[in-house]
Parts: sequence; C-alpha cells; structure tokens
Amino acid sequence: MIDYKKLGRLFSKYEAEKIDTLINVDINLISEYDKIFVKYGFIKVDGQKFLNKMSDRENKVFNITKSIALDEINFLVRSISKILRDDFDLKEIDLLKEQIQTNQLENDKISKAHKKLNGELRAEVDEVKADNQKLSKQIEDLLQKKVNGLRKGGM
Repeated sequence: MIDYKKLGRLFSKYEAEKIDTLINVDINLISEYDKIFVKYGFIKVDGQKFLNKMSDRENKVFNITKSIALDEINFLVRSISKILRDDFDLKEIDLLKEQIQTNQLENDKISKAHKKLNGELRAEVDEVKADNQKLSKQIEDLLQKKVNGLRKGGM
C-alpha cells in the first residue's frame, strides 16, 4: 500500500504522481511491446532469443526510447531509496518526539512543584505580614499607653 502522505512529504506533487504511475505500470504492457516488435518485424524470436531486425535508424529510435525508459526506472529506484532512507529518519523523529514528550512531562512536574513552593512561600509571606501588622499594632498601642501615662503624670 502506498503512503501518499509520505510521498507528498518527500516529493513534489509531480514526482509523487510520477512514482505512482511507474509503480502501477501493468507488467503485461512490456510483453505487449514485445508482440508489437515481432508483429512489425523489428525483432524475430528464435527459441528463447530475440534477434534484432531493425535498420540503423529504427535502432536509434529504439535506443532513444530505451534510454528514456531507463531514466524513468532510475528515477523510480532513487525514489524508493529515498523512501527507505526516510523510514530511518522517521524512527529518529519518533524518538525525538518521545524525548520531547518526556521533557514536557518533566517540565510540567517541575512547574507544578514550583507553583506549590511559590504558593507555600506566598502563604508564609502573608503570615509574616499579618504577624508584623499585629506586632505593629501592639507597639503602637503600647506607645500610646506610655504617651497617655506620661500626659497624665504631667509631662
């Protein structure tokens, strides 16, 4: 089964369509060409051998066509090689994703611990502030009593 998403990630749209076309060529197409070459006398079959009956000009056209076909086959082989190499890259990507998820979980855990610690510190600071206000009020009350006492004593 062809993974078209993967093809789209690795190749341009044109290249992906070309790969799909080349992979899905009907194998009988080649034997049809053989039959046509025999029918028109370009080759003769002698047992298991094909004998070339083409003129020099026909041979040149055939070699040009063969060269184009080989270029397409080479493109397909390079594409398959790239796809196979990408499988290795995908494993690395999966490992990196897993590592990122692990790091994110650790960061979340640390963040929660920081928030908890920050909350505890904030509560402690609020408690110290409240204690300071009480002490300040007590000192103020004591000073006020002293001042009132001194006033009553004539000072």
